[in-house]
Amino acid sequence: MITRANSRKAFLLSASAAATCLGLPVQAQDSPQAPQDALPVPQASDRQFGEIIVTARKRAESLQDVPVAVTVIDSDALREKNVQNFYDVATEAPGLSIRAANAQRNSPDFFIRGQGSTFGSGPGVVTYFAEAPTYFSILGSNLQFYDLESVQVLKGPQGTLFGRSSTGGAVLVTPAKPDDEFGGFVEGRIGNFGMRELTGAVNLPLVEDVLSFRAAGNFVRSDGFSRSTTTGQRLDDRRRESYRLSLMFTPAPAFENYTLFYGEHIDEAATALPLLSFYPGAVPFFDTSATGAGRLTVAGLCGAITPDPANVPNCINTRVGRIDDLRNALISEQNRIRNGDEDEVRRVPTAYENYFRGTTQTLLNTTTIRPGELPVLGDITIKNIFSTGRVLKGGSVREIGGSPFPHGQPINGHDLINGVPTITSQSGSTKFFDQYTNEVQLGGETDRVSWLLGYYREVDRRDRNYPPIFPTFNNAFTIPLDALAPLSQLTLDTNNKDTGFFGQITAEVVDNLSITAGYRKSKTTRSSVTVNTVVTPDGIEPLPGAVRNIRNLREKVDSYTFSVDWEATPDLLIYAAHRKGYKPGGLNLVPPVITPQYVDQYEPETLKDIEIGAKYTWQAGEVRGRSNLALYHQWYSGIQRNETITAGTGVVTQVNNIAEAKIKGLEIENLIQLDRWTLTLNYAYIDAGYSEYPGTITDVLGNTFDRIDTPFSGTPEHQGTIALSYLAISNSGIGDVTLRGDLYFQSKVNLDDELLRDPEQLGLQSGYANLNLRIDWADILGTTFDAALFVNNVTDHTHLVGTSNLLNAIGTLTGVYNEPRTYGAELRYRF
Repeated sequence: MITRANSRKAFLLSASAAATCLGLPVQAQDSPQAPQDALPVPQASDRQFGEIIVTARKRAESLQDVPVAVTVIDSDALREKNVQNFYDVATEAPGLSIRAANAQRNSPDFFIRGQGSTFGSGPGVVTYFAEAPTYFSILGSNLQFYDLESVQVLKGPQGTLFGRSSTGGAVLVTPAKPDDEFGGFVEGRIGNFGMRELTGAVNLPLVEDVLSFRAAGNFVRSDGFSRSTTTGQRLDDRRRESYRLSLMFTPAPAFENYTLFYGEHIDEAATALPLLSFYPGAVPFFDTSATGAGRLTVAGLCGAITPDPANVPNCINTRVGRIDDLRNALISEQNRIRNGDEDEVRRVPTAYENYFRGTTQTLLNTTTIRPGELPVLGDITIKNIFSTGRVLKGGSVREIGGSPFPHGQPINGHDLINGVPTITSQSGSTKFFDQYTNEVQLGGETDRVSWLLGYYREVDRRDRNYPPIFPTFNNAFTIPLDALAPLSQLTLDTNNKDTGFFGQITAEVVDNLSITAGYRKSKTTRSSVTVNTVVTPDGIEPLPGAVRNIRNLREKVDSYTFSVDWEATPDLLIYAAHRKGYKPGGLNLVPPVITPQYVDQYEPETLKDIEIGAKYTWQAGEVRGRSNLALYHQWYSGIQRNETITAGTGVVTQVNNIAEAKIKGLEIENLIQLDRWTLTLNYAYIDAGYSEYPGTITDVLGNTFDRIDTPFSGTPEHQGTIALSYLAISNSGIGDVTLRGDLYFQSKVNLDDELLRDPEQLGLQSGYANLNLRIDWADILGTTFDAALFVNNVTDHTHLVGTSNLLNAIGTLTGVYNEPRTYGAELRYRF
């Protein structure tokens, strides 16, 4: 068991190790000249020790010169480390962890230094694609990891240089852009579970130095590694096609226009969620005894809807039988999972066909103007970044209740046409320009000063938001039997706007000593109209004569940054920073009936931090490396957390500001090279705990706990990666053969925001390690072909990556598990 005392000891030992590493003797970076008759010794991945360019401060600069904790994975490293999705990024960036949000694998929920999101609220970590914030639609994330230039992970509050403000950080995904060289690649991958993937890109210079075009695409199929025990449907499969079309127009050296259009079509089954726990006593409606709430509710319902009193007993027996069948099936399913082996979590019952279907498209345009140098202001750059997206016929049906009967199946993006869930152009589609972001930047740079002013605006308008359909209790309480109904009210005239004015300046006040200061003023408005619904043959409509509830939220928040960095030597940078970031508030869904515990809106959450760090490039004899260290302390207030409340015979989840916390930790990144060997040693320590969390929480057995004892979500205390690569062969006639192994480890982590409601606390995933292996053969026999063999999750370890805790609502707790062992081969042709 990892105790708090051991955690402090680990913190001190890690800091000591980093200090020792930073204290290695420094030698000139050029290797000693070899004798003229000696053959050159191949160096493993020399490019890794070249200058790594990042854009963390909205300008291109060396990673080692940026006074910010940043992890960078460039295009070559993405392939060498077999980074295929955001979950893989977390194994390479200390301090970053990812939880499956919305009980779905394709909805990654980012946590950096304890900052993440709660279901229903905004993200604590913002993802950007080509400098514009990404859209998370009903289909989850639409970003695929192919034809990328780099992935950068920025840690700590952001907002004085970026469009959206965030408390945790930002993940910047940069696609390859068109350039003036003809070229491209075609790559094929095959693997177990019927995995087939084809990726390609071509770059075309259309008009020399003026116009260039790039097209890239990805086609993937996988049979899935899970299966429904009731329908036989394959789950956790992959069926999607995506593309990117980009155009770079530079009619003059001072003008550049970059347009990117990308899209993705998805037709996949949903994620398998095995039933971890079922507590029928937690929900009164499961009690069908003579005086139980289930039977009494059914009896009242049957008495009201049955014209002939003689038919009431038959109505009661039918509906009570539905509840009994459901309860018995859930008990049986829980026993099957618990008494079986680990493979049982890959087999789950489903009541409906599960699917994610639809198309997403995004249009992005970046215009850059460089007027040249102006007195005092320096070399001026003006940039405008615009992005808009849409969804076409997107909808999903998924199982989060672990049941073979209707009980916990969110049906999203559907209308009810003649009582049948149907994806329509209104329920499952959005339009271009109804949702968009626009960021304007004005910056300048002199020999000693760089500055940037910006304005950001984000708009999300919707005429009609359809509530989810959420069947429960085997439809025992529906009128008529098996009729479906929306879970909450219909939302009309949604109009959400976020704006921000921000600026930052960095000045070298004396040689090698710089000061940075930045400030942001943000404004958030939320408005909508909610109304009770009626299901007509033509679909879900506002209830005639129903009161329309007009809701508004307006808030203003400021954030800032201040830092000092000192270039102690050409190879050592030391910095200290103090920042404030925030995450906007919002409006909760309105329950269909009056609910005393309901709160209409929640406020922003804010975070202040102090970070000190060092970045060191060193060489000791024949060993060379980079060692970066960051230590931080955070004060986190107004924390947005979920509350599950009962609304009539249904349940709703709302967000509320109910906690404060203090978080401290460190991050170490080391890259060490000797001859053909390259070693990566990354480690993160996070000590996160609530300092205030008023009230108590009662678990489903009636035990009461203080909320302040809730483990922090998505935040392992210890996390690290050990990666070793060996350049086994380097020969112009044969090619380069590299062997690589990556071992990721982390301590226990809480994946359940409502963990204390579960007497067994199954959402607390114990520590684990994950091993990936890969062999790369580049430039095969002197050609432009590359090949690779890979195995991920070598030991086939099974662990949770997310949960859905509905114990208080429908009596069930289900979980999302990691992918099993996967292996395959890839072949790439470059031209």
